[in-house]
Amino acid sequence: MRKTIKVYGNGNKEGMTMKRYLNYIRFFSVMLITGVAIAACSSSDDIVKEEPQQPTGPKTYTMTVQASKGGEGTRALTPDGSTLNATWAAGEAVTVYNVTKGADLEGTLVAQSSGVSTTLKGNLTGTIEDGDKLQLKFCSPDYENQNGTLEYIASHCDYAEANVTATVSGTSVTTGNANFVNQQAIVKFTLKQKADGSNVNIPASTALTVNDGTNDYTITPTSATNVLFVAIPPTGTVNLSTTVGGISYSYNKTGANLVAGSYYDISVKMNRDLVNLTNVTENTTLFDGDVVTGTLGVNKKISIADGAAVTLNGVTINGTNDGSYRWAGLTCLGDATINLADGTTNTVKGFYHSYPGIQAAKRAGEGKEYTLTIQGTGTLDASSNGYGAGIGGGSSISCGNITINSGTVIATGADAAAGIGAGRSTSCGNITISGGTVTATGGNGNYVGAAGIGGGTYGSSTCGVISISGGTITATGGYNAPGIGCGSGSTCEAITISGGKVTAKGGSGGTGIGNGAGSGSNCGDIEISGGTVTATGGYDSAGIGSGVNRTICGDIKISGGSVTAQGGGYGAGIGSGYNNSSCGAIEISGGTVEATGGSYASGIGMGTSESSCGTITIQNTVTRVTATKGSNATNSIGKAYNGTCGTVTIGGTVYPDGISTSPYTYQP
Repeated sequence: MRKTIKVYGNGNKEGMTMKRYLNYIRFFSVMLITGVAIAACSSSDDIVKEEPQQPTGPKTYTMTVQASKGGEGTRALTPDGSTLNATWAAGEAVTVYNVTKGADLEGTLVAQSSGVSTTLKGNLTGTIEDGDKLQLKFCSPDYENQNGTLEYIASHCDYAEANVTATVSGTSVTTGNANFVNQQAIVKFTLKQKADGSNVNIPASTALTVNDGTNDYTITPTSATNVLFVAIPPTGTVNLSTTVGGISYSYNKTGANLVAGSYYDISVKMNRDLVNLTNVTENTTLFDGDVVTGTLGVNKKISIADGAAVTLNGVTINGTNDGSYRWAGLTCLGDATINLADGTTNTVKGFYHSYPGIQAAKRAGEGKEYTLTIQGTGTLDASSNGYGAGIGGGSSISCGNITINSGTVIATGADAAAGIGAGRSTSCGNITISGGTVTATGGNGNYVGAAGIGGGTYGSSTCGVISISGGTITATGGYNAPGIGCGSGSTCEAITISGGKVTAKGGSGGTGIGNGAGSGSNCGDIEISGGTVTATGGYDSAGIGSGVNRTICGDIKISGGSVTAQGGGYGAGIGSGYNNSSCGAIEISGGTVEATGGSYASGIGMGTSESSCGTITIQNTVTRVTATKGSNATNSIGKAYNGTCGTVTIGGTVYPDGISTSPYTYQP
């Protein structure tokens, strides 16, 4: 049997008395003397000397590391003029992680000096063995609440790492040079508007959100600026968003390839995603692509940039009639397109009374006239506070072309201004309507009004060509003004209707389609080639043609469609109005026509009291023409009570005295 005897190296035992110690010596001596005998009994017995056990666990080491800048974008970033340098600040602390052991070490290493290189020194508690791989980390990143400055990044969200190998001598640890490299990209964002390149200034306490494709980081400057420095983890995606003055901006970039340890200087062209008028605090210009919503709660000017297409998505602008605010509800600065968002109602009213609800820009010099285009599937209700059109010009404020393609449009002029077209004593360009549902009402002044669609009032008010090819149009003139045409004392160019459903009603003294009342009211040719047209003249004016009191209308040509015309008072159904008014030649070559004159007036021809019309020709290509004279009138077609009329020709047959039968129907 093998035996093991343990003997402690000091030959003593804690707590043993001297007497017992001497006895122990004597006993040990006896054992040595008798050792041979004992060995003879058991040759396999051993005597083993065992060292006392040492305590195990972490140690405290003193570690010294030389740390240096590794190039642009490393360690703490600070501004230096227009450059960016990576430096150390004395007292900055670094934590240590033992990669080999998979454990953090307690304590930190502290920078002993400032500069691009420093000595890191400190006490660390844990386990480190020679050859262990150590990772040195500076700071923990706080990306979420930055203020856009490099100083903030350096003190709050700089994150750099270095990897070294430990050399251990007792409790002293040294390594090779630690080359710290930032683990995030530092980006200088300069914010610009994509539309015009102007600055997007972020006010103090307003947030810019930076998204890296996964996380959002909030950047809130302490003073207004369009330049922000941002620390961001390596990413291929950069999304920016902010709202300034009620305008939402965004920027989205994939494939950005922002890598750790690098610095970037990026000029960002931001899109404007949403303009919320509720939050607008200053004059605002809308740019191409803008979507506008909300209620304007301040007296600020809202303009549409030249060439911009904007979308109205539930807008309310109720302008204040005050001389301090001399602008329209919406002011176009050049060519402009207004899109009406589906299912929305948009209300725009001008400010000071001289201005329209929506002002269509007028080109000041030579070149193609500006055009305002309105389209969409929503609703627009535009009006003025005084002498401006609902859509078009204002008092002494001319406008360019107006085109309506679709949508529901309600336009109401004030006083001597058109619903759609010119304001008082001013001009407008061409008016084109190809679709939508349009309701236009001219303004009523104390003595004169304006067209529903077309000109305003007084001699200097003019309107270009009015063309309607589709849609459902209801146009009502103001006092002494037509539903469609030129206002009282004003002029317009040709009026053409080729499609759509058109209902036009003149105010008292105005035609349904044609002139307003009074000397100087001159309308160009009127041509109808399609659509369904119902025109009703106001008192003493034609349904289609000239108005009352020395007004002039050009030729009237009908080649298609379905036309119903009713003269008012002493005006013809189709032709001239009362009291020395005149129209050019009347030619009907197609379609279905029904025309009824007012008292003493022809169905087709002239009004009474020295009025006149040119030749009247009805060709055998028509579907049907029916003319009914008014009470006491001479003819259904031709001369009425007095005045002059040109030759009447129907189906190739000349009727020198006109057609007196009433009603008279020609159906070849």
